[in-house]
Amino acid sequence: MGGRLIAVKDYDLALESFFELKKRGFCFTASIFGEGPLKQHLKERISKLDLSSQ
Repeated sequence: MGGRLIAVKDYDLALESFFELKKRGFCFTASIFGEGPLKQHLKERISKLDLSSQ
């Protein structure tokens, strides 16, 4: 996922979906990149959900 990091794109829903996939044992790679007002929020959510690169 890339582009402007804005609320209308519903990144939180994507992160919750990635969390569910990880919790259920699916192996996957996802990337979110870009700049915008949600950048810090997304970094915090990724950390909280333990979705950062390992």
